[in-house]
Amino acid sequence: MGGATHKRFATFFAYLSLMLLNSFVTIGVNYYLQLIIVLPLARSGTLFPDVDHIWKNVKDKTTLNWVINKLIHITGGTHRSRHTHSWDICILSNIALSLLINYLFKINYITEIDKQISFIILFGFYSGWVSHLLSDMLSSAGVYLFCWNKNTIKFVPKKIFGFSFSTGTAWEKFCYSVFGKLNFIFGLLALFSPLYTNTDLRVYIIKWLTSILV
Repeated sequence: MGGATHKRFATFFAYLSLMLLNSFVTIGVNYYLQLIIVLPLARSGTLFPDVDHIWKNVKDKTTLNWVINKLIHITGGTHRSRHTHSWDICILSNIALSLLINYLFKINYITEIDKQISFIILFGFYSGWVSHLLSDMLSSAGVYLFCWNKNTIKFVPKKIFGFSFSTGTAWEKFCYSVFGKLNFIFGLLALFSPLYTNTDLRVYIIKWLTSILV
């Protein structure tokens, strides 16, 4: 998938995953602050796997990305490399950073609120990275399950009756359109999520509206 499609899917996935997270986990940071943090980080995270392009084609040109780009190419990586397009690297790096955050909290280097916000930042970035892998699985190229295995996994075949599922085809245009519509729907759901998931807030709003109308 191209960058524009990745961004749309990242936005959709960020809305969905954040609502699910807050449905099952109590987080000591305001929901709307989480939303403000997660959305731009998801869009940044979804561009990260393509840091394996040649440098002039990397969209997010930061110093850290330059270092990572050089390391990838020094170790033989090219675009859609196993360095950034394999599930094991994505999952293991997330676990490693989560453990680091917990360790820093354990030794009192960061506070509880620092820990909470750090996890939200991590959640936003990795929701973008995960969305990139999932959306690439909607193309015929697919992604790697393990970095040491050359076989890729994907949701679609290369072609069906001459219809191609490659990047830049009518299939991607269709996905781009669908994700755009889903973003509108899930954006509204995410915006009003506290109203139908938080009983106390819902009761307060009803009482407030009642006091105005009566």
